[in-house]
Amino acid sequence: MAGLREHGVDPSGKAMGTLTTAVWAGAIDRPTWEQLRAVLLNPERTTSFRAPTKRLLTGLIRCGVCDASMQARPRDDHTKRYVCAGRRPGHQLAIVADAAEAVVAERVLTLLSVPEVRLTLGSGGGGAASEADLGRALADLGSAQARIHSLDDDYYVRGVLAERRYRPVKARLEREIERLRKVVDLATTRRMLPNADPRSQWGSAGIEERRQLIRLVVERVTIRPARRGVPRFDPTRVDIKLVPALAACSCAAVTRYLREHDP
Repeated sequence: MAGLREHGVDPSGKAMGTLTTAVWAGAIDRPTWEQLRAVLLNPERTTSFRAPTKRLLTGLIRCGVCDASMQARPRDDHTKRYVCAGRRPGHQLAIVADAAEAVVAERVLTLLSVPEVRLTLGSGGGGAASEADLGRALADLGSAQARIHSLDDDYYVRGVLAERRYRPVKARLEREIERLRKVVDLATTRRMLPNADPRSQWGSAGIEERRQLIRLVVERVTIRPARRGVPRFDPTRVDIKLVPALAACSCAAVTRYLREHDP
């Protein structure tokens, strides 16, 4: 696909052979191919099929009684709710989904509207990342992964590398790959950062982009039990834990937010 030929193929597929230029033209260039490998070979990548997520807070929302996850489940009258999926006897905590999502969205957009918050999420530099920034980070990661596969090939397949040399070099490469994955994660986050009008971006975004915007700010959402005598929706039940970068931020907007909303 990249116009390369591979010699000395590992039957297990765990290591790559020697790559040389092929006689046919590549459908994609080598940097793009290495970027694809960086993504597809990420061991944390989910490869099992899942139905598209339909609710904003799926995977983020937890029960404030037993700490179990909460799942989207309609009431008999078809009202959408999040319901505790835990098995603790004596409770089944639930909250109206649309109202809880509105609370989270409003708080997220309020914070993202503050320039200091966007700078903090981007590690204080340069605003949103460009396609080129992400492309370079992925290319570096792909190259590092290719080197570690070649190293494995030299040790396991060809047997031309002594163990005393193989182990320390592989350890250094693994540390470099871990560093580059963090760079890619940061570039991806900065690429998602909204402009000065995140509400406009939210209005035109689909559910997946909205979920990504929420995850820029929110580490988890905890729903507290309802208080007796409060029959209507109570927004104080919705407790939002900010991502560590924001929780440690000392800018006035975050400090005020934590003072007003942190229990």
